[in-house]
This record gives sequence, C-alpha cells and structure tokens, in this order.
Amino acid sequence: MNAKIPPAMLVALLTLVCISACGKEAAPSASAPLGEPAIAASAVAPAGAPAAPALGRFERKITRTADLDLEVDDPRRAQTSARDIVEELGGYVATSDAARDVRGDEDDDVAIRFVLRVPSERFSIALERLKGLAARVAGEHVSSEDVTEDFIDLNAHIASDRALETQFVEILKQAKSVKDALEVHAHIAQVRSEIDKLEGRRQFLENQTSLSTIHVGMTRRAPVVRASWFGLGITLKRAASDAAGTTAAIVHGGIRVLGFALPIFAFIVTPGLLLALALVKRARRARSHGSA
Repeated sequence: MNAKIPPAMLVALLTLVCISACGKEAAPSASAPLGEPAIAASAVAPAGAPAAPALGRFERKITRTADLDLEVDDPRRAQTSARDIVEELGGYVATSDAARDVRGDEDDDVAIRFVLRVPSERFSIALERLKGLAARVAGEHVSSEDVTEDFIDLNAHIASDRALETQFVEILKQAKSVKDALEVHAHIAQVRSEIDKLEGRRQFLENQTSLSTIHVGMTRRAPVVRASWFGLGITLKRAASDAAGTTAAIVHGGIRVLGFALPIFAFIVTPGLLLALALVKRARRARSHGSA
C-alpha cells in the first residue's frame, strides 16, 4: 500500500493534465469569431479516444423570449383560445394563474397571467396569433440572445474531458498496486463529474433554444359607454347587484339578531315578566283582603 506510482504512470498522468489544460484553453472564448471555432480538443485527442464533434458545423443557437400585455373582452375565453393556439403549434402552457375581483365574481377576473412554450421556428407565428385575440395590445417586448458560442465552448470542453477520461481508464488497467488504482479512480471521478456538469448545461441551453418562452398577461378591457344610453345597462346591472347584496345583508343580519335575542327572551325576559305578573297579582290580593 506504500508503493509509489511508477515513473511511467506519473509521466502519463502529467501529460494528460497538460493535454486537458491545452484543450480547454483552445476552446473559443466569448470574443472569438463564430466562423473560426477552435478544434484543439480533436487535435490533442489520442488514438482510440472519441473524436470531437465538428464544431464548425454548428447552426446558430438563439433563445427567444416575449412579454405580451393584452386587453381582451373575455379573459377566460381568450385564455382558452391562447392555449389552443399554442398546442396547435406544438407547444404547451407552462404555468397559469388568475386574480379575481375582491367581490369574488367569476365574471370579473382582474387579470390572467400564463407562460407559454412554443417551438422556436414558430415563435413569430405564435406572437401574431396571440395578439389577434386582443382588443388592444397594451404592451409588447421581444428579446433574443445568441448562445452559439456557449455551445461551441461546451462541446470543446466535453470532448477534451472525455479524451482525458479514456486515457485515465487505460492507465487504470496498468496500475500495479491498490494505491495506484485508487488515485487513478479519483481522477476519473473528478473528470466524470465535470463532464456531467457540462452536459447538464448543454441540455439546458438545448431546451431554451428549441422552445421559446412567451409571458402573457390578459386583463378585461374597460367597457365602452355609449353616448345614447350613458352606460344605463351597466348602471342597472350594478344597481341590481347592490340591491341583492343589501337585501341579503339585511336578511343575514336579522337572522343573526334573532339567534342572539331568542335565548335572552326565553331564559331571562320571559321568566322575569312571569315573576313580575305573579308579584302584582299577590299585591292586589293582599290589598283586597286588607280593605275587607
């Protein structure tokens, strides 16, 4: 267990570390032109190692995001139409929530907000069709970000780390002691952890570029008051609602008062009245006997 690493293995390990560092330095930086990606990882990969992808063939990777504020006549119906549009285009509704009026009326939704994911190639079509649902587009913001360089950088790092992992596996086969094998295993685990992290980042970018995100907010459009009626229909509707609410409040209040007063009359007032009547009758009898 106290055996030292053979010189040949130590030299191989140092060489691999240098190769990995050179491969990562050769990966394109954010300032490097997209048309000249670095291919150092494939150049340094030893025989038998997996070949690096052709980084120069990458198509542009762009994330797209939009925010829409729409005024509609019927938020619930517009929400259903928006969901149908997105599903027809191959997307889905990620999240959805609604805020109602303080009175709790189902027909008086203050705002409905939801997040839509649509295929990037149909992003513009989805925007136009969603805006077509609105009586008025109150706000619109569209942004995009080119992450092609990030993809190239990630793939270069992954290719370099995989080549390094392959060489560590070959060295492990030549280990002469348990200590040597454990040390090589530790290096392999470290490289594998780095590969997993880079691949997770690449999958995240793949998801963000393949599906665009649209944040939609829908609010009910303020009713247009006609000059000939001066909003008489709306006023009558609100007056009827207020009258019904006032009537209900009176009925509820009367029931609560009765519920509070009945026990008092039953157990306090009524026995008190009966006692007072009995005392008055006794007093009258006493007078009548005294006068006789």
